[in-house]
Amino acid sequence: MLTSEKFEGRGAGTGGNEMATAWLVERFREIGLRPAFSGSYLQGFALADGTVVNNVGGYIPGTLPGAGAGAGAGPAEAGPPRGPGVIIVGAHLDHLGYGERDSFSYVHAIHPGADDNASGVAGLLLLARRYAQRIADDSASANRPAILFVAFNAEEWKMAGSKYFVSHLNETRWGKSQIIAMVNMDMIGRLRGDMLYVFGLDTSPQWADRLARATAGAKSTLRVRTFGTANTASDQQPFAEAGNPGETGVPGVPGIPGGPGIPGVPVLQFFTGKHEDYHRITDTAEKINSEGAVRVVDVVDRVISDF
Repeated sequence: MLTSEKFEGRGAGTGGNEMATAWLVERFREIGLRPAFSGSYLQGFALADGTVVNNVGGYIPGTLPGAGAGAGAGPAEAGPPRGPGVIIVGAHLDHLGYGERDSFSYVHAIHPGADDNASGVAGLLLLARRYAQRIADDSASANRPAILFVAFNAEEWKMAGSKYFVSHLNETRWGKSQIIAMVNMDMIGRLRGDMLYVFGLDTSPQWADRLARATAGAKSTLRVRTFGTANTASDQQPFAEAGNPGETGVPGVPGIPGGPGIPGVPVLQFFTGKHEDYHRITDTAEKINSEGAVRVVDVVDRVISDF
């Protein structure tokens, strides 16, 4: 749906992006997610040119202390932690619009961004529906953290939306000390050769074991290649880095900048690899490996459920 021409490539600061944002608000409301930002699903922020755009966030309350279950729970960066808190699941909603910036097609035309990153947003919505249904069916764990689903805006503007979110946690009900982990899906729609790339293993000593459990014995034939770095110029990076992003690159994954991950919030990014349609008008919906994307989401689901 996000690749529809009416959204005009979802370029940050455009009318198409605003329409896509409104569409996502309706999906969050239909699923039954609670508004993440003081009663609103929208978190507004200004781009470098002054244009205001919005992140979209909604959450499922948890039952652990500090997990957002109580009506009176609020921001709590200061003082002692209130408990385990929240897992953040993210995917960026924006793309390149008509190719005004960072396009490799060099034409003024809609860039659909099916893989980048309508695929990740579809995964976000699928996970939100699954967890909401489990709560409704009373099949969720009795002791669980809250799960906050965020469609970040302006990722193509050097991660502007996720940077704003991290620096304005006071606009949510959780402080940094209560973020258990952040899991990001960026370009999960082109699974080839069953190869899934996962970044951020160095941000927590627990990730290797959790990921192994998520990919073992679950009818998964995915080949998972892991990397320690979290610095891939996607929305998990602002959560993980502590002021030294580096630019050493990621061996074996062409086109991904990065450097050593410096732990902040534990993060993972799920990614099925770059391709010849990256940032081009040819990144279209019919090229998405939908079955493969669901297999990736299944792994992400098991990682989250492991907490």
